[in-house]
Amino acid sequence: IFNDAIREEHIDRSLYPFNKFTIPSEKSYKTKLLYDQIKDLEGAKLKKGQRRWDSRNMFVFAFYARGMRFRDILQLTWGKVKNGRLRYIMEKTGHLVDMELLPQMNDILDHYRPEEEEPDPEDYVFLFFQKEKDYTDKKFFENQVSSKNSLVNGKIKEVAKKVDIEENVSFHVARHSFAYHCLKEGKDGYTIKDLLGHQDNRATMQILKS
Repeated sequence: IFNDAIREEHIDRSLYPFNKFTIPSEKSYKTKLLYDQIKDLEGAKLKKGQRRWDSRNMFVFAFYARGMRFRDILQLTWGKVKNGRLRYIMEKTGHLVDMELLPQMNDILDHYRPEEEEPDPEDYVFLFFQKEKDYTDKKFFENQVSSKNSLVNGKIKEVAKKVDIEENVSFHVARHSFAYHCLKEGKDGYTIKDLLGHQDNRATMQILKS
């Protein structure tokens, strides 16, 4: 509440009462899925067009897209997936992602690509956002991201349960799972850092050690 009040300039930051208080840290386990479990999610029989189907597709796409973050995939437009490549700027870090679209990613995109014409570069791929809406208002945008994230997380949990995955799966697990898969495949920490788009190695090590 205090942080929100400071951001909205109702309270001066100097009045923040918790500067000298630190919550005791506990080692946290970051959920990650094995590649076989990713394939189980990918192969789950779901009804096309339903939000469970969309949410599963987004999760699997994010895994293959080097652990793409939720707010980046939510804003994914057709202009960012063209000429056989995915190219976008990570909102969190400003890191440029420029990678070849894998066959698994193209298979998912084919479900959303218009059949008779080229997609509008400004159209959203996964249709949780609509081009007609104005997302430039920061508060509205953040509320939309939060509500869509809650919706997608709930649907992913349903799909995970359907394929007998016992782990507590949320969208961000796709990112942790990608990092873990890279480690299992023998990639070193610095390579994984670059693939994840981290600014330094500490965030990568936190994921890999947990």
